[in-house]
Amino acid sequence: MQVYFIACKTKVAPLKSSKTDISLTIPRLELCAAVLLAHVLSHRLTLLSKVITIRQVRAFSDSTIIVLSWLKSQPKDFNIFFTNRVSKIKELLPNCEWNHVSSKENAADPASRGLFPHELITCNLHWTGPEFLRHPESQWPNSKHVEIPTDQLPEFKQTQECALFLTDTNEPERILQRFSSLGKMQRVLAYCLRFINVCRRRPIETGVLSRNETDRALVVAIRITQNIHWAQLQRQLTSPSAIITSTNLAHLSPFLDVQEVIRVGGRLHFSFFSENSKHPVLLPKASHLTELVILHYHLNLLHAGLKLTMTMIFRRFWIVSGRAAIRQVIHTCIPCVRHRAACPQPKMADLPAWRVQPHRPFSFVGMDYGGPFSVKESRRRNSKTNKAYLALFVCLSVKAVHLEIVSDIF
Repeated sequence: MQVYFIACKTKVAPLKSSKTDISLTIPRLELCAAVLLAHVLSHRLTLLSKVITIRQVRAFSDSTIIVLSWLKSQPKDFNIFFTNRVSKIKELLPNCEWNHVSSKENAADPASRGLFPHELITCNLHWTGPEFLRHPESQWPNSKHVEIPTDQLPEFKQTQECALFLTDTNEPERILQRFSSLGKMQRVLAYCLRFINVCRRRPIETGVLSRNETDRALVVAIRITQNIHWAQLQRQLTSPSAIITSTNLAHLSPFLDVQEVIRVGGRLHFSFFSENSKHPVLLPKASHLTELVILHYHLNLLHAGLKLTMTMIFRRFWIVSGRAAIRQVIHTCIPCVRHRAACPQPKMADLPAWRVQPHRPFSFVGMDYGGPFSVKESRRRNSKTNKAYLALFVCLSVKAVHLEIVSDIF
């Protein structure tokens, strides 16, 4: 077997890393040497593959940790320094077989440890490599190494296992966010409630959904929204003391009705208005149900404005900061935005020079005619009447006016 010297490359180890202030340890320097070997070998393989056929690639290193441990482990198990370099080696030499060579037979040691020029010329180890390369592979010395577990290697990334349990309190509201209209939400929830009653063997209504079923579904959606946004207010209303800490809601005198829905109190208990008008349902400003309610009334009223939409909504619902919430929904309505769009006014050209600079009067004039006017020849009763016209001359510089009578425009 013949051995040929093709290329070699050395690199001086830095005192500190160029990107960090951490001094490079011996394992890190050995890994950097393997990266340098991978770059040189990959470049030579690219050039030689065009000339000869390469059947197998072997790389040798005198570091058992790099060859037999790091390169055989998963890069993600180590710190970022080793992860990047091990991944680079495997990318440059994907089919390379790494072996161990002793320090006495390492052909890279003479150049890396430093020799005088006359000593390097006569060094057979540097030029011809170790002696075992000239023998068949069956006679090569066995690699003496100790298999090291991955978790005991240097720079191993310690991971702590922990169990994390999350409770999503907004899951019911996410169900409501799937709907884009109030009517569709009521129908779907009504069918869900009907299915629940079937599973619990309760009497149900068959056929088309009734008004009571859709209203019951709306009450369920209202309770879900109020439980998410005003959980503390519900606890305060159910407590015996019933002290409301929120000053924004306390002046509304909220209370819970028989369906456990928060409604607005007031002094209209003895009026002849409906129950929804006297005590409207309290809704938060930032909720999907509130947006659906506003959009429902806005569309049913044929894209009504702010005041009409707010008046009709407040007959059944009371939205906190309702004016701002309704204005936001109306301003995002695409048909309303197109209807409010104003036609762009074209930009007028600059005035000519004779309009803005001083000139002698009537140097530049604008002319027009007016008429016809009926003119009598005299004041006699049966005097003849003729047509006359008026010629108007306007000075474009000083706006002076000159009038002339024109008997005929032809």
